[in-house]
Amino acid sequence: MHLIYARFFTKIARDLGLQKHDEPFQKLLTQGMINKAHPYCPQCDRFAMKAEMNDDICKLC
Repeated sequence: MHLIYARFFTKIARDLGLQKHDEPFQKLLTQGMINKAHPYCPQCDRFAMKAEMNDDICKLC
């Protein structure tokens, strides 16, 4: 819930001309991503499901 408030007040401050930032966070990491390890594909620069990975490279590459 605090992330919603942070975004809300950031957008109010932007609309009032108090700051130029549109979003308060560069990247949103949810609790599930922090608590559970997910395979990461450096070529795609994204997290993937285990079924999408072959030897540390995702099937989308």
